[in-house]
Amino acid sequence: MSDRLANAIEGVCEAFVALPPTDAPSQDMLKRGIDRGKYDETRPIREKLTEVVQFLEPFRKRDANATLAGMPRPLADSIIGKLQMLKGITDEIPRMCQRPVGGSAGAPQQVPPSYSGQEMSVAHKVEAIHAQLYSELAPLLSRTAPRPGHLPPTVRSIELSIAYVLFIDVADYSKLLNEQQTTLVDTLNRLVRGTAKFRSADADGRLIKIPTGDGMALVFYGSPEEPVECALEISEALGDHSELPLRMGIHSGPVNAVIDVNDRPNVTGAGINLAQRVMDCGDAGHILLSKHIAEDLEHYSKWKPHLHDVGEFEVKHGRRLFIVNLYTGKVGNPNLPKKYSEPAGTDAPKPFRTIPEPLLASQLDELRELQGFLGGKEESELWELFDLHNITRFNIRRARAVIDSGALTPNDTSEIDAFFKEGQAILSANYCKVTRTAGGFTTEPVPGKLGILNLSKKYVINRRMLAKFQSSPQLPLAITNAIKDLDQAVADNAQLLLDVINQKLAENPARILREEDGGSPLFGATSGAFLDKCVRLKPKQTKVMSEIRRYLNTE
Repeated sequence: MSDRLANAIEGVCEAFVALPPTDAPSQDMLKRGIDRGKYDETRPIREKLTEVVQFLEPFRKRDANATLAGMPRPLADSIIGKLQMLKGITDEIPRMCQRPVGGSAGAPQQVPPSYSGQEMSVAHKVEAIHAQLYSELAPLLSRTAPRPGHLPPTVRSIELSIAYVLFIDVADYSKLLNEQQTTLVDTLNRLVRGTAKFRSADADGRLIKIPTGDGMALVFYGSPEEPVECALEISEALGDHSELPLRMGIHSGPVNAVIDVNDRPNVTGAGINLAQRVMDCGDAGHILLSKHIAEDLEHYSKWKPHLHDVGEFEVKHGRRLFIVNLYTGKVGNPNLPKKYSEPAGTDAPKPFRTIPEPLLASQLDELRELQGFLGGKEESELWELFDLHNITRFNIRRARAVIDSGALTPNDTSEIDAFFKEGQAILSANYCKVTRTAGGFTTEPVPGKLGILNLSKKYVINRRMLAKFQSSPQLPLAITNAIKDLDQAVADNAQLLLDVINQKLAENPARILREEDGGSPLFGATSGAFLDKCVRLKPKQTKVMSEIRRYLNTE
């Protein structure tokens, strides 16, 4: 039994090692047929798999500290089942990231499968499996292993202490389009992870990373030079990324390192709050320091020439902060912050948002996923998201068979079946006779009418996405209620499609025989009738996005 278990562990680790590294050359990705953009989107999954593999490593190496001998068969079978699921998830990543093939003359392009925006859901699944494996395997370790998502032991041991905080965000983030926001934050994450100071502090377990939606907070525990050196390295890396307008604030002060409700690292305390206040005083390119941390640095000849006093700012709650601007001949912004030039009596600089303690990393992940799913879409794009146009088109084609059983060719039938495969059906008693039986009920369509409206797989998947967000315990009620309103509007529109199609069938049944997908008068009339009665989705989507911004204090 221990050999079977060891082989299952080895299988997961080997599958993970076989994945292309994040920084794999583009030529290597092309050879494997992998789309770079799609692969980058799987980063959350791969990061969670990294944690699992690190946890399994002592068992894979069969360390003396980790023994599998004597494990009861039911427990071993349970663990092997979870490991097989993890291997399946790992093996699936390259397949789900394949590039489209074909598309040449006579060869239609083959669209490969993809995650369709479900990457975070898969990552959460990996994390859940990791947590279960931890509960089953950790007791077999003779030393303590970090729990899934927990701080490294060195960081976890820190309670109330002085930390050195670097706060970073993208200037004017809320004014950007959703796609621009996503691209810039991804670029920022890559740049920061690539700096030497970030990597060394992270490897030593002396760094806490807190995503903030439009940037991040990095909490160092070594020296006041660490956040400053990291800020300079980030600024130097920005040389090739003029599209990324960053501002940074640095402060040192008391913080508490904590584990949040999702077993993830977080911090609280004045140290992090004031670092954000300092950052909020600046503009794109600024690296601003509080007077407190600047005084720690000015005694060193390395830093003193680059520290330039700006003056006092009034920030949140009427507090006044003395700000110092850090810039060299190569990096930083030597100009005075715009907020400093404001005349007395104007509103004090306000942060884009505070970090309320309940706003955890997992919430930010979920809010970003929700913004990516719905954000930036117009009315027609929302219809496309839920496949309403194609659902109408294919149901009208199917209605031709109701009028004339020979109206559809075998190819027509196959195409319609393929479109509705893995979808669902809405039954309407208005257009279908329902007879209850011992086994449930049977249905018989009213002659000349569609008693069942078939819905596509795309419609079902994206309705499920709304249901997931709607039932999330992490999102505030105002957001979930707005999602509920949007979801109801989508469902109402789907039912309305059935009503409108049947209305047109009743008016002129024979006309549908001349229907040719989107080009017939019937289809145009059906679309018009639908437009007259449907619930507009854009206002519902706008309400969702507004509630998200309000929750993050960006409005």
